[in-house]
Amino acid sequence: MIAGQIAPLYLFIRIAAAVGGALVGYFLSSPALRALYRLAFQRPIPGWLLPLGKLGSAALIGLLIFFFLPLGGGDGWGWGPGWGAGAGGGDAKTGKTQGKQTVSPGDGTVREKLEIELLGGNQVAADQRYYLVKSMPPPAKTLAELEDLLKEKAGKLEVHIVLTDDSVAASHPAVGRLRELLQRYRIPTVEPREIP
Repeated sequence: MIAGQIAPLYLFIRIAAAVGGALVGYFLSSPALRALYRLAFQRPIPGWLLPLGKLGSAALIGLLIFFFLPLGGGDGWGWGPGWGAGAGGGDAKTGKTQGKQTVSPGDGTVREKLEIELLGGNQVAADQRYYLVKSMPPPAKTLAELEDLLKEKAGKLEVHIVLTDDSVAASHPAVGRLRELLQRYRIPTVEPREIP
C-alpha cells in the first residue's frame, strides 16, 4: 500500500532530476562539443551545429538520469527475476519449490521442473529403487529406468533433488550416481541446502 503511494513521488523526483540534468548538460556541453569537434576536424565547430549538439547532449543526459537513477525500485526494464543471491522460495529441508516451470538463466529456455526424491532405509527395494519421481506414481525407479526417462526430455527439464528425513544421506553413492547422470545429460539441477 505504502509503495503504491510513494511511486508517484519517485516519478516526480526522477522527472525533476532529469530536467535539471538536461539543463546542466545543455550549458556545460558547449565547451566539450567545441573541443571534440576541433580535435576531430582541426577547425572550429560550425554555428548551426553547436545548438543541435547542445540539445542532443541535454536530451541524452536527461534520459540517462531518468532511466538509470537508482531510486524507488519498481518493476524496471528487466526480463525476469534476476540472479539474486538471496534465499529462494523453497523449503531448505525438503528442497521443494513452488511452481511448475523455471527459466534457465544460461539460454533462457523454459524448463519443466521435475522433482526426484531419494528414498532410504526400508523404502528402498532390493533392486536399488532409490529414485521416486514426484510427478509419476510409485514404484520408485532404478538408475537405469530414471536414465531412460531423463534422456528423452533432457533439454526441457530442470531436476530438483529432494532429500527428506527418510532419504539416504547427501553423501550416499545413490545421490552421487544421480548427480553424475544429470551432469552427463547437462540437465540443470537444484539441490537442497545443507542444514547446519
